[in-house]
Amino acid sequence: MFERLFDHFPRGITVCPICGKNDDRKCFLIAIDGTTDEEGKICEAQPTHRECLDLSKLQYNREHGLIYMRCLKSSISKKEDAHD
Repeated sequence: MFERLFDHFPRGITVCPICGKNDDRKCFLIAIDGTTDEEGKICEAQPTHRECLDLSKLQYNREHGLIYMRCLKSSISKKEDAHD
């Protein structure tokens, strides 16, 4: 399912965009919108815990051709607290 799965979450530089934590668990990289180079080969990415991605909660927006998963508001506030 994932092109590259990492055994450890990067230490101290970021948090998972879904749970708002940086626990040392398996993770993968999600491309960040608007950061891809002109050739479409290189982009910035966000480490995300594999366990946090819940495939049963994915939704599809036909108008925008976008697959997404809503994150709980509490996850967002935890992420903000981690940066303080």
